[in-house]
Amino acid sequence: MLPDDGTIKQGALRKDEEWGGLGRLRIHLRSRGSVWGGGDLLSPTLEEVSGEVSRSAALRRTSSKPTSPASDDANGAMPVPKKSGRKNSSAPEFQPPPYDASLPEPTSRDDFIKHWLPVSLDDRTAQKLLWISEGGAKVARTSEAVCPYPTRPERYDHSPQVLCKEGVFGFRAYWEVDFDGWVVLGVVGESAPRKVQDGPCGLGENNSSWGVGWAGSCYQVWHNAENTDVTLPLSGTMGIYVDQPAGIIKFLLVEGSEEGAREVRVISKFKAESQEKLLPGFWVGTNSWCMIKKRDA
Repeated sequence: MLPDDGTIKQGALRKDEEWGGLGRLRIHLRSRGSVWGGGDLLSPTLEEVSGEVSRSAALRRTSSKPTSPASDDANGAMPVPKKSGRKNSSAPEFQPPPYDASLPEPTSRDDFIKHWLPVSLDDRTAQKLLWISEGGAKVARTSEAVCPYPTRPERYDHSPQVLCKEGVFGFRAYWEVDFDGWVVLGVVGESAPRKVQDGPCGLGENNSSWGVGWAGSCYQVWHNAENTDVTLPLSGTMGIYVDQPAGIIKFLLVEGSEEGAREVRVISKFKAESQEKLLPGFWVGTNSWCMIKKRDA
């Protein structure tokens, strides 16, 4: 628990399993009560603490200040998300092809794109610090803005996370995400915890979720509350491949310009035996955003 006065005692950086949360770091920091954005917020967990301070401490990005979300107005105000749903939608429903176990595992980006899954954010699952825009393609977070989402049983209460409406079960799928700031992209089992009382909820903090994020000088790969550093160059685009029947989850760095040929490099591969639907998931730190990409024309 955080101290009653809202401060964090000064101390060395270290892993803290008791508090949990991505990064699990106690930071040299003294909050003065205003960091958390007022009394409307829930009491912060270390996941929120880590997200607020990581950019200036252990997980500092080397880039300049992230670009503002495209949906912000001239005054910097965030728009209230429209209700989710597919009523009157003219887009055809995605139908995966029959699963063929004899197909080889993809190795090139062209091969991965053959398994493209159009996904969109589900604002019913979004924690209240997260703002959904661009027709469900973009999620952004500022330091204090709280979105007036209604309380729902499927919504994350503390972890700044959101899931997608579409999941993977019985077929292969691939999607790509542009990102800026401190984020973790991942895959979450449909039954994984979303409320603090149900257990660790952060991406990679339990045995039903897997996540990868940029940590300033390397990628950090998370699963079941353990993390591994992977030294590869930063790319602003990540690809995720899931073969649910075969139990394969791959995180890929997407290289190359939008105008030229693009290729992928493997950041991490998991063997994940799961008997439930797997959902795309996003953990979003302060002043950060993620944008789900559309398939190349």
